[in-house]
Amino acid sequence: MSTTQRVAAASMGASNATKPTTKGFTAEEKTARNKYERPPAGYEAPKGHLRVHSNIEVTGFMRGIVLQDWEFCVKPRNAANAGCRSGHWGFYVWHEGVLRKAILLIRKVCNYTHPDDDDGSEHDFGDEDADELDGQDVIEA
Repeated sequence: MSTTQRVAAASMGASNATKPTTKGFTAEEKTARNKYERPPAGYEAPKGHLRVHSNIEVTGFMRGIVLQDWEFCVKPRNAANAGCRSGHWGFYVWHEGVLRKAILLIRKVCNYTHPDDDDGSEHDFGDEDADELDGQDVIEA
């Protein structure tokens, strides 16, 4: 066996060793793994990731599942870090009928409140433009 054949054989063995397999799972672990919806094989999601919060407890085999119970993170990307920046990649969510990639943030619930809110309620982004349009002709596309 030549040197290149040995290197190729060694790399083949290493790549096979790192492939995820269900052989080492118990029957209970296989059942838990299969109870989650997953995207179809070969599915390519649209570009970009949605930042989401969910109460689900993340374990190792959950990468690639479709989250059923989730909510958007309303914290702006340029706001100071308070737990809504770190998360787990490799999840999917149904958003407007399209299966999208998602980052499951570590914080279970987004506690961000907009600094302009006096009452602490959720900020409705976009309402400030509605006052400027009163009395103006609006052209709809």
